[in-house]
Amino acid sequence: MDSTDPIKNLSADISTDTGRHVIGNVELIILCALLVLAHHAIPYWVIMRFTDARALYDQLGPEAWSLLMAGSPALVGLCLCLTCPRVSGLVIGKWRESFKLVILVMAVPIVLTAIIYPMTSTPFSNTSMAGWLVSPLAQDLLFAGYLYGLLRRRFPTIILKRLGINLAMLITAALFAFWHVPNFHSMAFAYVCFQLLYTFLGLIWMLIAREATGSIIPVVIVHMVVNYLATLNW
Repeated sequence: MDSTDPIKNLSADISTDTGRHVIGNVELIILCALLVLAHHAIPYWVIMRFTDARALYDQLGPEAWSLLMAGSPALVGLCLCLTCPRVSGLVIGKWRESFKLVILVMAVPIVLTAIIYPMTSTPFSNTSMAGWLVSPLAQDLLFAGYLYGLLRRRFPTIILKRLGINLAMLITAALFAFWHVPNFHSMAFAYVCFQLLYTFLGLIWMLIAREATGSIIPVVIVHMVVNYLATLNW
């Protein structure tokens, strides 16, 4: 095995020395889904369990409280990515080789959001800064960063050769959509169904830029811009 290749070295902890996987593909996907649930729940549980949440909220105020609640999952995602930073996309990346493609990929979700979102119920209008600045980072560290890096090693099969879409992209995007399922408890049913669709397709699309550059930077930038557009009073 070439020790200089980060993709070949990825997931060494779930493979034997002979290259045979300790756990199967289905088990790996289940573990990733459990990690998504943990990413959603554990930071909130820690804050609620080990602090006086009401007093802390009153002390911080709604804006700082939102930053805390969004920033805690970001810290979890960062810790995961730091275990394999290069594979998780924590690099500047290679932009020059595919600059035009990356700019095109980044532009499409921004333009579509500006056109389509005002025609919806605009449930994110007036959302705090945490919703467009911190929350996207928290999600992208986990999904476009750690999970895609992990799954790309196991599921490299190309599904759409023209766009370079592989099976790992589809699985990662499905997990990202799954992360939004709890929104059914607080948002309109029809909108959440639409949200599950655009988060699934949107992450597949943005992972094209992630794959081209080797970095999560384009994913994070677009996610922040799109979420910011959603906070505007259209």
